Amino acid sequence: MEQQFESEYHDPLEQLEKALATAKQIEQQLLAKLPDMNSLRKISSWYYGHKKQLFNEELRHKYPMFKFTTTTSTKQIIEIVPQIYYIHKQTTKSAIKYLIDTIRACKITSFVLDTESDPSTTPAKPSLIQILPVPSFCSPLLVILIEVQWLSPLSSSHGQLIKQLCDVIFQEQHEFIAWGRIDDELEKFRHFNLFKPSNIVYIRNMQKEFRPYYNHHHPHASDCPGLEQISLVDDELDLAVSQDSLEFDHDPDHELCTCEFRPYKDPYNPNAWSLQRAIALGFEQFLDKAYTCAKWSGGIDLNLGTWKFRDPVLRSQQELLRRNMEKYAANDVVSVLYIFQRIESQHKKKTTKIKRPIPN
Repeated sequence: MEQQFESEYHDPLEQLEKALATAKQIEQQLLAKLPDMNSLRKISSWYYGHKKQLFNEELRHKYPMFKFTTTTSTKQIIEIVPQIYYIHKQTTKSAIKYLIDTIRACKITSFVLDTESDPSTTPAKPSLIQILPVPSFCSPLLVILIEVQWLSPLSSSHGQLIKQLCDVIFQEQHEFIAWGRIDDELEKFRHFNLFKPSNIVYIRNMQKEFRPYYNHHHPHASDCPGLEQISLVDDELDLAVSQDSLEFDHDPDHELCTCEFRPYKDPYNPNAWSLQRAIALGFEQFLDKAYTCAKWSGGIDLNLGTWKFRDPVLRSQQELLRRNMEKYAANDVVSVLYIFQRIESQHKKKTTKIKRPIPN
């Protein structure tokens, strides 16, 4: 009996040491699943002006959220949700090759561009390049988001593949569509060596082209005082812009205009329209601009893991914020495509009407 008791006896100190060793092993396994603390980025967003904040919320309650829609051959209106591809150090090579192959196979030569910088730094750190290959007969609606602060070195095999993708996009003969002066915006990204500025030659500034498009669909009211001066303004604009140009305005603005539905009066300020206001007044939809001043350099793609804080509340907040920023970034180029397609459609109708033969 005494011998059996001795065989079942375990040293308490030895048991404690084993338990501590097991606990430490479990702790190390859990820590290994967490991202490196140095890779975590707490992202915040804020409005850069109280008036802009109020205007954004006013539009939010007035219009439905922006959706990219198209009309099918059977006259049905359907929504198309873009496929989003992030480009950074963790993007798979197969995903990058897919984008290269799609652009080449579908012979895409037009691209919508935009950029985002991080205003929380001084100077604002260039952070994101948004690229939308204009869909052709065989390509889906793609949005490419290049997180320039999280790229692999271009000297690596992964970096070389990213450079190859950019080379396929930024070619001298290609057309680049944007809202505003995209060449000025891209200058901040020049040192990343993703493109040659000299290759960005053919640029369509939809901010300038939207104004005559909007005015064509929203002519002056019959009692507008500016109407008396329109003929004089037309004569002046004729000297500067051909009537065949997309930028020619047959129903221009005027300082004396009292039309509330035409918010800009100066005919010599072609860059007055904001993208958000264009979508709101031109198409009665809400384009959320709440994340204009977000910390864009913090790693937006969830696969980067920069949002995985230990605090569950903070972790959830950071995940949601990144999802909203992704939607914002995509909509900034998708909405420009939306406007571009409608302006192109109107231009084709005008061209067809002009070329239509006169019956004998």
